[in-house]
Amino acid sequence: DMKELRRIVETMDEDGDGVVEKEEFLAAASMDEVARCFAVVGLDIGNPELFFHMLSAAEQATGENTFSIDSFVERAIRMKGLASSVDLHTLIFQTSKLQQRLDNLLS
Repeated sequence: DMKELRRIVETMDEDGDGVVEKEEFLAAASMDEVARCFAVVGLDIGNPELFFHMLSAAEQATGENTFSIDSFVERAIRMKGLASSVDLHTLIFQTSKLQQRLDNLLS
């Protein structure tokens, strides 16, 4: 699965710099073929923007808009699983955003 996902992600890297930018991912994710490839390896990218943000939240990063191909693949593989896993990552993302808002209010 990891090799297949890496192959898919490498095709998203349009400029060949070894980095997947948010815009590159969103453009690729809008193609049905890419969504099907992600589904084959067990990843749901039905909401590509949220998926990309959840990759950041998985490492408690703050607003990363780029990932090395290796980092993207490693983080995405951790998000594999049943809906309960996706739900958990969504909650992590939402909690992180709420914490940022709270920190901004208290500053």
